Amino acid sequence: MGAFLLEILRRYPVSMSVVRRLGKPMALGGETLPAGTQIGILLHALHHHPDFWDDAERMKPERWLSSPAPKVPFSYVPFLDGARKCIGRAMAETHMLVVVAAILRRFDLRVFGEAVVPPFLIPRFGKPIPFAIQQAAAAP
Repeated sequence: MGAFLLEILRRYPVSMSVVRRLGKPMALGGETLPAGTQIGILLHALHHHPDFWDDAERMKPERWLSSPAPKVPFSYVPFLDGARKCIGRAMAETHMLVVVAAILRRFDLRVFGEAVVPPFLIPRFGKPIPFAIQQAAAAP
């Protein structure tokens, strides 16, 4: 379940991008950006970049089973990292795990379509996803 949730956050980040201001100069591509420059971090692009992820466009929770961290540092930052990271990350991940597990324990879900998420700033599905839900059979 943990691997599934990590992959969900990789594929469908809560925000497609964030903006940060550089605290010190940064060399980038032969140029130096001065302190105070605002930069955009495109989380969706970062989490789907083929240099960082094998089969980046495919939902593969198993990628998280062999190693809990991506191959390239900072290529997976759904809650950011460093001094400005989300302090509620552990709580949010635990909450997602508990809620999804509780739903799956009580209900059977069937999805009849593909989830398409256009790369807008705030993620949303490109079209409705037909699904059926019914209460799970009681365990003997």
